[in-house]
Amino acid sequence: MRIVRLFSTWMALLTCTVLAACNMLTTSEQQATSAPTSSPTLEVSPVMPADTLLPDTTSDNGTPSAPDGDTTAQAMAPTETPEFMPTTPTPMCSGAPVQKLIVQERGMVTENGQELNIRPDAGISDDNEPLGKLMPGDIFLVLEGPVCANRYAWFRVRSSRFEGWIAEGDTQEYYVAPYLPG
Repeated sequence: MRIVRLFSTWMALLTCTVLAACNMLTTSEQQATSAPTSSPTLEVSPVMPADTLLPDTTSDNGTPSAPDGDTTAQAMAPTETPEFMPTTPTPMCSGAPVQKLIVQERGMVTENGQELNIRPDAGISDDNEPLGKLMPGDIFLVLEGPVCANRYAWFRVRSSRFEGWIAEGDTQEYYVAPYLPG
C-alpha cells in the first residue's frame, strides 16, 4: 500500500509540473490579449532517497511479493521482447532475381555481365537488336525500371556511350550491381 501512495504522490507532482510548464508556455499567448499575469509557482517537497521509494519486494523464492505483508499487490509478468523476423524480398519480375538497381542512382557492370547487351527497348525480340555492349566495370545511371519481359528485369540506363535497356541478371547471377557514392 505504501508503494501505491508513493506512486500516487509522484504522479501528482509530475502532473503539477507538466501543467505548470504548459501554463508558462501559453503565458505569452495570454499576454497578447489580456493584462500580464504572474508566473505560476510550484512548491516541491524534498526528494526521498531512492531506496525508500521502491523497497525490495522479492520473496525468498525470487518471486515478487507485497511489501509489509500487503496482499493487495499483484505480481507482474515480465515483458516479452518482440522478435523481428527478417523478410525475404521477392522479385518484381517472375523468373528474375530480386531487383537491386535503384532509379536515379549509378550502377556498374559486374564480371558476370561480360559484354552486356544494351537494347533500344526492354525485352528480347527479333526487332530489338542490341545498340552495343557494356563491358565489366562500365558505370551507368539508372533512368527507369524495372520492366518485366522475357523472365528478366530490364532497366533503362545511360552510360558514356549508350542509352538503352539492360537486363539486371538471371536466376543464377547478377550482370550489374548498384554503384553507390561513398
